[in-house]
Amino acid sequence: MIRTENKLELKQEALNQLSALAPLEKLLIFDIETTGFHRIYDHVVSITALLFENQDCIIKQWFAESPDEEKMLLLDAKPYFDKKAIHITYNGHSFDIPFLKSKYNNYSISIGLNKSKCYDLYRFARKALTLESYKLKNIERALGINRFDLISGKECTEMYERYLLNQDPALSKAILDHNYEDVTNLVDLFPLINLLTPKQLNDLYIAEIEIHDRTWFIENIRLQGSFFILELWSTADIPVIANQHNFFLADGASLILEILECGQCLYKLQIPFYEKEVDHLSLSCVDLSSFDPDLINGLEPHHLIIQCNNLWIYDHIKLIVTQLTKS
Repeated sequence: MIRTENKLELKQEALNQLSALAPLEKLLIFDIETTGFHRIYDHVVSITALLFENQDCIIKQWFAESPDEEKMLLLDAKPYFDKKAIHITYNGHSFDIPFLKSKYNNYSISIGLNKSKCYDLYRFARKALTLESYKLKNIERALGINRFDLISGKECTEMYERYLLNQDPALSKAILDHNYEDVTNLVDLFPLINLLTPKQLNDLYIAEIEIHDRTWFIENIRLQGSFFILELWSTADIPVIANQHNFFLADGASLILEILECGQCLYKLQIPFYEKEVDHLSLSCVDLSSFDPDLINGLEPHHLIIQCNNLWIYDHIKLIVTQLTKS
């Protein structure tokens, strides 16, 4: 297997935009190359990851010199997926994450990959730009980003087939260079953030919550009927008796804990909410005053705003989740 590591100097503007999403040391920007789209029969060819360590920006690459090295490649990259709390991809929600999770599951390897901890810049582009095609190269052209690598993903696959026959280092280098530029150019896509409205950016926000030395991520959040519904997950590290537990909190509120096949805990929190208008602001609020004091642990105020003019108030939502899940 081929492993490479290089340092990269980023402009201060790029660092500022990245750190606006999360502390740099929590970020992992990555992309994969594969032999095709089938999650069972195709293989991971390479993984390129950009991360921050000791204030340095580092790019790590792994390349499987044969399909037999796929497991070794996945094991080498695993610590970075697990250690870095927030992931950044392009179309990772639809391709990279499900493909990698399928591969790790195939080898019975647990992995810290989930859509709810990933900023997918494809989703940013779809909200910020109006284009006929949202392929990465089209987005790069729209933003004036120059690309030195001119080969396509399909050509990478064809190159890898030839590489398996002759082990030509020029072919492996071309594939790695392509994968490298796919990742480094993602950093230049962050001006897309400046094109988003506050609501669009709020809808893409990733909420992570630290409870009992574990990181939890909000998977889904919505107002449905008379309920505020929130789903979040964390890797399970305690033994469980059943696959689902229901907890009734107060006034119709409930908390459902489901253990998924991959060993993750999925929590579904359901709390009644009410709406009111204050100084031309449209507010959605929850009332925790009737809850068991031990549950809310002295949380003040009991009436918390969770949405203001269609923008989620994540600090208040985190506060509610932290108190209820601690109990």
